[in-house]
Amino acid sequence: MIDFSWPTIVWIALTALVGAFMWAARVSPDQAKSNLAAWTSKYGGRLNFLTSPRVAPHVRLTAAIAFGCLLFIGGMLAETKLRLLQESSTALTNRRTIAEIALKLDGTKFVRDVSVPQLSVDRWETFSDGTMRIQFANQAQPATISVRIAGQTDGLTVLERGQHTVRFKLPSGTTQIHLVIEASQS
Repeated sequence: MIDFSWPTIVWIALTALVGAFMWAARVSPDQAKSNLAAWTSKYGGRLNFLTSPRVAPHVRLTAAIAFGCLLFIGGMLAETKLRLLQESSTALTNRRTIAEIALKLDGTKFVRDVSVPQLSVDRWETFSDGTMRIQFANQAQPATISVRIAGQTDGLTVLERGQHTVRFKLPSGTTQIHLVIEASQS
């Protein structure tokens, strides 16, 4: 999943900008001067300092250093993201699925979504307070039972647990949901 946090967005923008600048700097001095002169004339001369022969080597060196720093920061961001994904994957592999069901809102009541196979659900019911209870065939230690939406790692708020049943709070505004009931491996 792509990370759209502000550090990642800033890193992508700066890396693209510095990379484009470095790419543009890979032309001959006459070409660079004419290209930069064209850019300075487009922006009303605010970039005239870039056309100076004394400034160009310093600008290229600064851009190369900035590019290297941005690549290093990007590597750190990627490493952090991969570590978090690995930790969440490890946490999920220490759990076993004991029931699974997909539901969709049909008018005013939920009905089973037959496009997703149902696993070990004996009975389910929704309540007017926005909660749902699922009764399942597999037995589990009540304290280890959790409910999550398929594809997500965070669990839903569980209100009651039993060896064959769980009651939990549905997310508000739910019209379609794929639920996974899990228990810790013993």
